[in-house]
Amino acid sequence: MPRRRGRLGPEPVATIEILRELECPVVMGNTDDALLDPAGVATEDTDDRLRRIVDIHHWSAAQLSDAERDFVRSFVPTFEVPLEAGRKLLCCHGSPNSYDDLIVSSTPEEEVQALLAGFEADLFAGGHTHLAMLRRMQNTSFLNPGSVGIPYTGPMRTSKMTTRAEYVIVTVSDDGFAFDFRSVPFDMAAVHEAARRADVPHLEWWLDWWTPA
Repeated sequence: MPRRRGRLGPEPVATIEILRELECPVVMGNTDDALLDPAGVATEDTDDRLRRIVDIHHWSAAQLSDAERDFVRSFVPTFEVPLEAGRKLLCCHGSPNSYDDLIVSSTPEEEVQALLAGFEADLFAGGHTHLAMLRRMQNTSFLNPGSVGIPYTGPMRTSKMTTRAEYVIVTVSDDGFAFDFRSVPFDMAAVHEAARRADVPHLEWWLDWWTPA
C-alpha cells in the first residue's frame, strides 16, 4: 500500500534540531518515514496535486544529512508514559499497529478497538489525521491533539490548513483524566518568509492550501 503523503514544511533541518535538543522519544509517522525513502510515496496513478507533494517530499529529504537521517531512523513506533494514580499513556501516530491507520470521530468503536488490539493503556494519544478529537470508550480513551504545524480543517485529502497550533493539556487525578484542548495562532508571514527563503518547490500552490485561522 502506498504511504499517505503529508504537506511538508519549509524547515525540515531546523525541526530535527529542535527535536534533538528536547531529547525526548519521538514517534515515527508516515511523513517521517517518507523522508527516509521519498521514492516510496510515488505511484503511477498519482494526480497533479499528489505529484507536487511528492516533489516536496524529495526536496525535504534532500535537505537532510546522513546524521539527520540516522536521527529520524531512531524514531519509535510507540512509547509508553507512566502517569499518576498508576495509569499509563501510550503514544503512537495512526494506531499502535501502524502509522497509516486512521482513527477519526466517525470510526466505529469496534474498529477502533481492533486497531488498538494487543496494546493496553488507560489513554492512547495519536495523530496522523491532523484533526483534534477525543474518543471515550468503555475501558480506555483515544486522544488526538490535532497538529502544531499543519492543522487541517477537514478530511486529509480535501482539507485546507489553518494557521493555528493545536495541543492538549491532560490532567490526571484519582477520578480519571481532564482534557483542555487549546490552539494559538502562529505567524503565517514568517512561514511565507521561510518558505520563500528555502525555495520550496511549488511554493505558491503550497501556500494556497493555508487559510487564515
